[in-house]
Amino acid sequence: MAISRNRFDFCAARCLVLASFVALAAGLSYGQVKNSCLDCHSALPEPLGVTQEKFSQDIHAQKGLTCASCHGGDPTSDDPDRAMSRKAGWKGKIDRRQVPRLCGSCHSDPAYIRQFNPSLRTDQLDQYHTSVHGKRLAGGDAKVAVCTDCHSVHDLRAPSDPRSTVNPVNVANTCARCHADASYMKGYSIPTDQFAKYSTSVHHEALAVRGDLSAPTCTTCHGNHGAAPPGVDRVQNVCSTCHVFQDQMYEKSSHRKAFQSASLPGCVVCHSNHGIRHPTDAMLGAGPDAVCMRCHTPGDSCDQARAGLFGELNQLDQAIQRADQVLGVAESSGM
Repeated sequence: MAISRNRFDFCAARCLVLASFVALAAGLSYGQVKNSCLDCHSALPEPLGVTQEKFSQDIHAQKGLTCASCHGGDPTSDDPDRAMSRKAGWKGKIDRRQVPRLCGSCHSDPAYIRQFNPSLRTDQLDQYHTSVHGKRLAGGDAKVAVCTDCHSVHDLRAPSDPRSTVNPVNVANTCARCHADASYMKGYSIPTDQFAKYSTSVHHEALAVRGDLSAPTCTTCHGNHGAAPPGVDRVQNVCSTCHVFQDQMYEKSSHRKAFQSASLPGCVVCHSNHGIRHPTDAMLGAGPDAVCMRCHTPGDSCDQARAGLFGELNQLDQAIQRADQVLGVAESSGM
């Protein structure tokens, strides 16, 4: 019985060593695959420079794709004429207007994508065609965002990677590269202060300061591949995806009917959109932070109700301060 167990242990050890050797050999084989593209481009300056270290961080490289997967050619050859041969399918530099179609050639193929990530959506290209970016690109505007502007190029990372340009904590900065650049956005007739306002908002505080990944960023409200501003009469629907209770209260309020009749965009009338602040008592006041009096006439029934609420809130605040003082005295007395 002891001999049998020893032979079993010996065989198990041999299998383990053999498996380790096969894994090591496979790793060495993968690492030694010829890639003349990187051999040359690792020595070139930006924007043509792509090092092995940089490309190894790319999600495509980690899944086994190579330079030729997008650019074509024969990376196993040191002969430039052969490596960059049109017969080998070499495309060279990809025109940015062709980028969505190139990315979509794989990402719109469910059977192909399922090999790598069965849960990855394959409708991104269709969504892009419906977006403001996609429509303007189709109309000949090559300045608008394409896949590589948001996702990067040779060091593209999964959205779950904190270093990814489309990770939730980085999305606003990625959008701001274009949308906060006044010179680049010249001619589009849209504001360029969205990022500056968002940086002061409660949403940004929750996401970037407190680390709440469920807090809204640009794509939460505008969409990502199908990016578009919500219509004036749809803003409430966007906000209510998170603020369900507030939406139920708004539906029963007099403001909903008044805003709809005046074609006003619901929530943002009082709260703004990109620069949403914490609600304060001062918003019910009559000073520079007052919200109600932007629409209401001084002395009307709504103004009187506002003044009553503001006065009661002040009384409550004073009562809390008095209670804090009593508690402070009690604590200093050893209670």
